[in-house]
Amino acid sequence: MLRLFAAICATALVAVAPASGQEVYPNRTSKVIAPFPAGAPVDSVARLIADRLERAWGQPAVVENRGGGGGIVGTNAVAK
Repeated sequence: MLRLFAAICATALVAVAPASGQEVYPNRTSKVIAPFPAGAPVDSVARLIADRLERAWGQPAVVENRGGGGGIVGTNAVAK
């Protein structure tokens, strides 16, 4: 019975060990791309979202406005 318990504990420790060495995500500044110019309603919402992300992740979140082409320029920036 003691060997079974020891085997279960060892298996649990081996399963948890790789997770403890991983870095916390995100480990650098995040970008929130707003596909419309600054001052638009989308920009205000993007800044609110960025503020919440900063508080939740503990990392800076920057809003980058990519206006033009009816939102196509910002959408392409996100896709790339």
